[in-house]
Amino acid sequence: MKVGDLVKYIHEGQRDILLGIVTGEYTAYPDEGPYVVRYKNVMWIGQDGIRPINIKFLEVISESR
Repeated sequence: MKVGDLVKYIHEGQRDILLGIVTGEYTAYPDEGPYVVRYKNVMWIGQDGIRPINIKFLEVISESR
C-alpha cells in the first residue's frame, strides 16, 4: 500500500462503500517495537479532510503507477 493507491474501508458493520486515496504515511507512537501501529493518511471521496486510518481496515482496490 503506497501513496496514490485507491483503497476501500473495510470494517464489520460497515454498510456503505467508502473509497479513498492514500496521501501519506502516519506512524503512531512508539516508532519501533512490538506495539507499533501503522496508519495511512487517506483522503476519502465525498468527505472533507484527510484522516489517519489503521491499515488493517484498508483494502487496495487499484494501485498507483
